[in-house]
Amino acid sequence: MASVQRVWKPALALSTVGVLVTSLLNDLAAAWVLKLPILQGLLLGSIVGSTDAAAVFSVLRTSGLKLPERLTATVEVKSGSNDPMAIFLTLGLIGVITGSTDSAQQLALLFVSQFSVGRLVGIAVGCLAVRAVNRINLDYPGLYPLLALAFGLVTFGLAAVLGGSGFLAVYIAGIVLGSSSIVFRRGIFAFHDAVAWLGQIVLFVMLGLLCFLSWVGLKGAVPITLATFPLMAGVPQSRLIFNAVFLWC
Repeated sequence: MASVQRVWKPALALSTVGVLVTSLLNDLAAAWVLKLPILQGLLLGSIVGSTDAAAVFSVLRTSGLKLPERLTATVEVKSGSNDPMAIFLTLGLIGVITGSTDSAQQLALLFVSQFSVGRLVGIAVGCLAVRAVNRINLDYPGLYPLLALAFGLVTFGLAAVLGGSGFLAVYIAGIVLGSSSIVFRRGIFAFHDAVAWLGQIVLFVMLGLLCFLSWVGLKGAVPITLATFPLMAGVPQSRLIFNAVFLWC
């Protein structure tokens, strides 16, 4: 929480305006290289505008790379909070291309709901999780990590049902829970660290099965996931977009 409070202004600018500018620049490149229409090019730029938080945390915390403390905190907070902006741009552009979103008011409403609902749900469920973990007396310590994980799933699902960003909600709830004094704190952290690594291993096994290549980087996880959204929505040239994102990342 101390890192968030210290660098939230530059991190917020990078995760919102920065993602938008990155998407526009990538749109120009996609329109020039792949001959994509403007909207499809912007969709491609929005998808690759996200930074995979797992990659950033892995590089900064396990590689021995030494950066100024404020810069490290800015990059970490930005990488964890820019996914909602990329998801908003992706969903908004898919809606515009497919015709389900046909006005600026609908886009503005989507933006407000994604960020405001996601933030409120994250804070509320995070605070509720802290109280529940500290008040519920479980017979077995190993159940506390599962309780925290259950609250994470509830956070994502509740935010999504209410029209908010589940990714932002979980990120904020994690900050609230991780910054609080909770029962079996070390065990909860160790469990979720193991789950995170397991998720990354499964993801890259799937990516390896998809392309049978070993050079796929960790930073491509979130953009490749977002690249499946146009495929599911039936966006024209979505196959080209997915292939470009896969190779780009």
